[in-house]
Amino acid sequence: MNDEKISEAKFDWSKPMFKNNRYENPSGTFPKGFKDLFKWVVLEKRAKWQKKISSKSTAQLKTKLEADQFNCVMVNHASLLIQLPEGNLLTDPVFSQRTSPFQWIGPSRHQAPGLKLQELPPIHFVLVSHNHYDHMDMDSLRSLWKEHDPVFLLPLHNSRFLRDSGIHSQKIQELNWWESCRLGDNFRAVLTPAQHWSFRSHKDRNHSLWGGFWIDNGKSKIFFAGDTGCSNHFDQIREPLGTPNLSLLPIGAYEPRWFMKEQHMNPEDAVKAHLDLESQYSVAIHWGTWQLTNEGMEDPVKALGIALNQYQVSPEKFRVLGNGEIFFL
Repeated sequence: MNDEKISEAKFDWSKPMFKNNRYENPSGTFPKGFKDLFKWVVLEKRAKWQKKISSKSTAQLKTKLEADQFNCVMVNHASLLIQLPEGNLLTDPVFSQRTSPFQWIGPSRHQAPGLKLQELPPIHFVLVSHNHYDHMDMDSLRSLWKEHDPVFLLPLHNSRFLRDSGIHSQKIQELNWWESCRLGDNFRAVLTPAQHWSFRSHKDRNHSLWGGFWIDNGKSKIFFAGDTGCSNHFDQIREPLGTPNLSLLPIGAYEPRWFMKEQHMNPEDAVKAHLDLESQYSVAIHWGTWQLTNEGMEDPVKALGIALNQYQVSPEKFRVLGNGEIFFL
C-alpha cells in the first residue's frame, strides 16, 4: 500500500466542535464567504455538460442474500441502494429533477436515476448524511416514508427538516459522530466524521451536523463517506472500526480547487482516502448527475484513472459505476 496519507496535519475527530449554536470541523475549515462565492460564480469558467442522458437499470436486485453477501446499486449522485441479508438501505435518496428548494430553478439533472422510486424493493433504512439539497430531498423522503415507512438515520439537528416537511414517522433517529444505532442482531450503523458543512437557508448555516455512515453486520463492513473534504479523519475511522469491505467515496464537484478543496474531495483525494481506509474495494459516487461545480461531466472519471495509476491502485479495486449499475460482493 502507498504510505502517503491524505494530510500531514493531524486533527482530533472524536467529536465535532460546537460554538455559538453552530457546528465546526475540528480541522478549522469552513465554507467560503459571499465575496469568494461571487468571484467563483462570476469569474470562473464552467465546463459545458451534455444534455440529459437516460439511464437504464442493469441491476439484478436480490431477494435473498447469504450472510456474507451484499449488493450495492448506484442510483445517482450519492444515492445508493445497499442490499444486505438484514434489509435494504438507501443513502441520501434524491429522485427529484432539481437539487433546489424549488423545482422550477436550480441544478437540473443530466442523468436519470438508475432506479425509479417505484422500482425500489422494500426499503427498511434510509441514511441521510447532511442537509444540502443534493443529499436531503424532501419529496423523495416523503415518498419513501409513505410507501416504505423506513427507519430514518440522520446527524444531530436534522430531523426537524423532515418533520417540518410533513414526515411524521416514529422511526427517526439522530446521531452524533461515533454514535451507533442497532438495526438488528449484530447489525448497526455508526455516524462517522466528515469535513463538510450544512445549509438549507440563510438562517441555519451549520446549525445541523453532517457526517458519513459505517454499516456493519458482523460479516460485511460498508463505509459511506457522504460529502467531505480531505483530512486525517479516514485514519481515525479505520482505527476503531476496522477496514471496510467497500467504501463509497465522492470524486466530483471539486472545481475550482481554491473554492471547493475544504468541502469536496477530488479524485486524487478519493484514492488517498481509499488507501488510508485500507478498503478492500471502493466505488466512486457524487459525480455526473448534476452540474454543481466547474469541471466537465466526465472529468472526475478521467482524473480518477490518472490517480489510480499514480498510486498503483487497480481499477478493479476502485470501481466507477453508471447509474443503475451494481457492485456485488
